[in-house]
Amino acid sequence: MASNKRSRGRPNLNSEDAREALILAARKCFASKPYRDVTTRMVAEEAGVNASLIRYYFVNKDGLYQQTLANVAEEFQRTVSFFVAENPEKPFEALLRGHAEIVRKNPDIPKLIFKELAFNEGKARQVVLDNVAIPNRAFVLNLFSNPKAKKQLREGFDPSIFMISAMGISLIPHLLKDSFALLEGRQMDEQTIEKMIWQNSQMMQFGAFKEEEE
Repeated sequence: MASNKRSRGRPNLNSEDAREALILAARKCFASKPYRDVTTRMVAEEAGVNASLIRYYFVNKDGLYQQTLANVAEEFQRTVSFFVAENPEKPFEALLRGHAEIVRKNPDIPKLIFKELAFNEGKARQVVLDNVAIPNRAFVLNLFSNPKAKKQLREGFDPSIFMISAMGISLIPHLLKDSFALLEGRQMDEQTIEKMIWQNSQMMQFGAFKEEEE
């Protein structure tokens, strides 16, 4: 009679815990190494599960990578939407605060997004564009669409160009934490991040819009 005993700490084949563990491990592996250098065995070992589960859930490494990015994108949209709904009067600040919260919980996310958008390293740029860049673009462009915003918009200001700047302001500082520490002689701690969110949101607000007349 075959034994149903499995290794301690390893989810069984039908466990969603194993699937989630693989996605989290894939985030870490794909963020820290080039796509070509990441193996399914490496991800499985990081997740603490059998490598055969990657075939079961994702078919192959590419399927795992695509699902990992889709998972990142879903979290991105959910978190940003929450912060914008919480602070609709300050949308730029809400956008930056949502991005900062995502990075705080998952420091590998900016690396994954940047690698795809800048270098198309994992050949899944379209997944990031469809699920992260395009929804963010729609949100940002919507800020300039109402009559009041159009009236206050600075002359010659191009919202579509601003979109690229907004992505850079949102993500790049979190990729440069170590460089910031070396340059400034201090860590990018929570207080610094809070100040950065406020400062950058002010720069975005007053760079795009004229001050309201009294």
